[in-house]
Amino acid sequence: MDQMRANVSENAPRSAVEMRRPLPYPNGWFALCFSHDVKAGTVRLVPFMGGELVVYRTQLGALKVVNPYCPHMGAHLGHGGRVEGENLVCPFHGLKYAPDGRCVRPEGERPIRAPMLSTWPVREWNGAVFVWRDSEGRPPDWEFPEIDLHSFGHPISSSFELGGYIQDVAENLADVAHFSAVHGFKDVEQGPLLTDGPRMECAFKQKVGNQSFHFQATWLGLGCNSVMVQFPRLGLRAYTQTMFTPIAPLRWVFRVRHVFHLAWLDRWPAPLGAPFYGLLRVFFQHWFHRENMKDLRIWDHKCFDPEPRLVPGDGPIMAYRRWAAQFYPAASPAYEVAPLKFAAAPQAQSMHFDRFAASARSSVE
Repeated sequence: MDQMRANVSENAPRSAVEMRRPLPYPNGWFALCFSHDVKAGTVRLVPFMGGELVVYRTQLGALKVVNPYCPHMGAHLGHGGRVEGENLVCPFHGLKYAPDGRCVRPEGERPIRAPMLSTWPVREWNGAVFVWRDSEGRPPDWEFPEIDLHSFGHPISSSFELGGYIQDVAENLADVAHFSAVHGFKDVEQGPLLTDGPRMECAFKQKVGNQSFHFQATWLGLGCNSVMVQFPRLGLRAYTQTMFTPIAPLRWVFRVRHVFHLAWLDRWPAPLGAPFYGLLRVFFQHWFHRENMKDLRIWDHKCFDPEPRLVPGDGPIMAYRRWAAQFYPAASPAYEVAPLKFAAAPQAQSMHFDRFAASARSSVE
């Protein structure tokens, strides 16, 4: 009888509202905009996790992120706030805030005792502006790695606003079965998931048509993923950086940035190679957009099921979710990782793959 009740409970239908519940906002680094969006002396207002943040760059180039409301009398710094030298000026009473949030003396007036303007930890990494968010206000406990992209061409970037969960983006790479079902890739081989705190890596090898390619994917928390794609026969490497930022419950911004390197163009003078990189950017962006839209239309409408009914061949989805759980607030019951079902299935994807995974890792490093 107890087993019958358990089966009925497991198979009972759930409402659409219940299945599409928001997850709590995760901790970590999240992109607010691209670096080129914030030139010296500019102020930008960006949505972030149910609220807003103000991003500005001083005249000397220092990048800052602050709360949007002036601590004096609550004026909104994103509407009329301006940069003067190294200070952010409130549009209401002209109070000036230094880069560290202190209220500084306006020229010709006495020092002002005013509350500090709240600042956020910020980093610029590979052409994007990241802010650190922690539900308990703790400082950053990990940083972005150094990546040498000096031999790559000029980047291209784009962004989209979507519904759904940022959780799904990184999970997409752990979901081996979707590569053939959604994208039509053939002979997909996946290496093991390798984790180290906030970092996770995995290597892949597959085919598009008769062209083989492989890539090394690296997750940096839930807010950023980088992929180095290599087409050996073409001498092509493409580095794609994708960034995922929650802006409201079930709303998030997807940002992507690509750079390319063609090995055979290294022998050519830069002016002669520029047209090839121009064509490559157009072609790759078209191809990536086409493939990415296949994912976006699914992410935009799907729910997050903490107990998916996995089948053999799905890939290490629950292993990914166990890693992802570390970024959610500890006191949040909305995110729970279910016991792994078909536990042996993910291991089947790693057979005869150790040599490829090692070579992919060394080529990226």
